[in-house]
Amino acid sequence: MPDVNMPKLSDTTPRQCPCHSGHRYAACCRPMHRAEREAPTPEALMRSRYAAYSLGLGDYLVNTLAEAHPDRAVPREQLARSLSRARQAQRFLDLRILHTSTAADRGEVLFHARIFERPVRVCRQFRAGVNSLNPDSHFPLL
Repeated sequence: MPDVNMPKLSDTTPRQCPCHSGHRYAACCRPMHRAEREAPTPEALMRSRYAAYSLGLGDYLVNTLAEAHPDRAVPREQLARSLSRARQAQRFLDLRILHTSTAADRGEVLFHARIFERPVRVCRQFRAGVNSLNPDSHFPLL
């Protein structure tokens, strides 16, 4: 039985991409969300995951985790449901890519994300790095 709390991509089709790239969603992150193509770079993965959080696409977020990621210990459906619900308590206000680098089979993205969290009504800003692997197929989040 489908979970009515997990949005489907057809329910969430914004005109502008929620990754804040300035591109239309249809040409930016949607093809990755629909598994029509894989993220070609670590930055594309980072942006697509940010957009997936804002749209509540928990399955995509689970699919783009590396097999060794600690969150994989949680049962898949439970993890996807939990990640899908993030958008209920958070608004994703901005994403800026500060630096990207790739070397051999690794990549790094340094980004600044602004997220408003309810019910505490605070706006959190944070910076984090993302390491990625396997440029020949896709870049799962470590």
